[in-house]
Formats: sequence, structure tokens, C-alpha cells
Amino acid sequence: MDELTYTIQTRARKDENQTSTWLKQQGISPEHFAQTKIYLLQAQKVATNLLKNHAKLLEQNQAHTLNNYLRAMTNTKKRNKLMN
Repeated sequence: MDELTYTIQTRARKDENQTSTWLKQQGISPEHFAQTKIYLLQAQKVATNLLKNHAKLLEQNQAHTLNNYLRAMTNTKKRNKLMN
């Protein structure tokens, strides 16, 4: 492997790691990112941020609904049902 190929592969790995880290911070699973519709990913990000930053402002049933949604997004079968 020549130096240019090595540099490109190293940069690609670094970029993938940064992307995965950012997605996780937004509450999005990097493993499911490519297979999930964008509106579900946006809702997942909003739900995560609401629970993380504004939980005190939510009523109990609202927080419960958001947590149920986030749980559904981690389950492949439930996530697929949301996409249909």
C-alpha cells in the first residue's frame, strides 16, 4: 500500500468515527442510519434533545411517549412498523 492510499484510508476511518460520535450525541444509531427514513431520524433527534435538555418542562405522559418512541427506534421490527 502506498502512502497516498494509507492517508486516504486513515482519513476515512477518522471521518467515520467522528460521524458516528456525532450521530450518537444526537440520539441516532449509526448502524441504522442508512436504513431509516429521514423523518424518523429527525423525530428521534428532537425526542432525544427534548428529554435531555427540557425534561422538566414535559408532563409525565409526554416524557413517557417520547421514551416509548426512542425505545421503538432501537427495535428493528418496531422501527420498520413506524416506517410503513
